[in-house]
Amino acid sequence: MTVMSLVLIGLFTAQGKEGPEAKKDAKSKFGEEMLPILESQKAYTMEVLNLMPEDKFDYRPTEEVRSFAELFKHIAGSFQIQQKFLKGTFTTLEDEFPAIQQMEKSQMSKQQIVDLLSSEFDNMKDLLSGMTEKDLRKTFTFSFFPGAPVKNYREIFTFSRRSLDASQRTGNDLSQAQWDKTCAIQTLVI
Repeated sequence: MTVMSLVLIGLFTAQGKEGPEAKKDAKSKFGEEMLPILESQKAYTMEVLNLMPEDKFDYRPTEEVRSFAELFKHIAGSFQIQQKFLKGTFTTLEDEFPAIQQMEKSQMSKQQIVDLLSSEFDNMKDLLSGMTEKDLRKTFTFSFFPGAPVKNYREIFTFSRRSLDASQRTGNDLSQAQWDKTCAIQTLVI
């Protein structure tokens, strides 16, 4: 079975799964609605991650994109940054980003990546379940985005969902055309 086949099987079989953790009590209506979505995304993402043989974790279809392992470490790093925003501990991108980049490039076993990503999903769910509607209306400035937009905490969770949906659909934040080309290359290589 090819690497691409394993990834595609994971993408199609894990969609819509919700575990018992999706039923966690939340302090907000938004949390009640979003927790099952996060749990479903966790199941979906973890299944894709677990389907890939460890000896293929360094696979990358082209040099311009992250390897399979780097992609999942990037998702975990994105959650870590988002959690810092939610906890009010984010400093600056210049301070925070090097540690995330270093983690993405570090050598980690498959199990370490599985544990890291699972933990970061759980941390996001724990944060969300503890937030009230008032908490979700708090604002912050995305200082590293053009125009430094002001967002509320609720938008962090919807941003996580959109980002994760896009990376799962495309594999590396590529446009659909780029992804189609990458799939064609992968088919030829594998």
